[in-house]
Amino acid sequence: KTKIKLTPDDNLQLELKVDNLNSFDPYEHKLVWSSLDESVAKVDANGLVTAVAEGETKVTVTNESIGYTASVQVNVYDKMPYVRDEMTVSVFSPPLGDLFTDEQYQRLADADVDLLLNTYNVYTTEDNLKLLAMAEKYGMSAVAADMRFRAVAPDVSKELVEEVYADYSGISNLEGFYIYDEPWNPNIYTSMANNIASTVPGAFIYLNLFPGFIYNSYEQYQYTADDLAALTNGNVDLMFDVYPFMQDGTTDYQLLFDSLDSIRRSGLKYGVNTAACVQAIGYGPVGGELVKRIPSEQDILYQNMAYLAY
Repeated sequence: KTKIKLTPDDNLQLELKVDNLNSFDPYEHKLVWSSLDESVAKVDANGLVTAVAEGETKVTVTNESIGYTASVQVNVYDKMPYVRDEMTVSVFSPPLGDLFTDEQYQRLADADVDLLLNTYNVYTTEDNLKLLAMAEKYGMSAVAADMRFRAVAPDVSKELVEEVYADYSGISNLEGFYIYDEPWNPNIYTSMANNIASTVPGAFIYLNLFPGFIYNSYEQYQYTADDLAALTNGNVDLMFDVYPFMQDGTTDYQLLFDSLDSIRRSGLKYGVNTAACVQAIGYGPVGGELVKRIPSEQDILYQNMAYLAY
């Protein structure tokens, strides 16, 4: 965990899991737990956190013998804000360049964003590690877009995956890796996806699909999603873009609901998680007028509710 939410008098048992910890002599792996602000939350010698009063603190566990430390952000609320049930809220793509600032990342944290989907702009390991460090600072995880994968994709071997992953060893908020955004035929990336999944168990593998209208029919779209789910053994979430809000004020309901229906059927058939990119901006050709409108608050609420229904 990188961030937990509690209300006063709540308890939560934290555990530290470190590979090969028990290979050390018992006196060498004694853990010391501490809270930065005990007026907000306390932690006992065994990692049991007790919320005290509204505020923010950080609980840290350390072991000087093996040089290990880990922290978790603890937010205590008088009244618990809305808490999602096994649903991740992500941002595509994280603020970079001139916008790579504490102010921008604090805004993401305040909006309860969980995951930063880095896809286009960060390629080097060094830059990915900077993004992960900024995300960790504000209680978020991130997907790395490593140029070594991009250079040879889709022919990414298990050996290369192991080489790349070794450079991120110990980064607790690395959620997974970027493969490709909107491939016409995702099947060519399944070997790469499976190599990542077998090396990094539980990794979020970013292989985002087109909406259904790109294909000859929505049946073909569902077959495409079926193939991806089957060939990756459920290692890849069925994730896709669909932007239904048109500049002329209309909403493309067929695009929205047929795409959702196809993905939903494939997800249920193969027991695979599904995800969708919410249209949060207006856009059109470079230098041209908008084709898709800037969504209103009601547009976004409507789209979110439609996703939840499916």
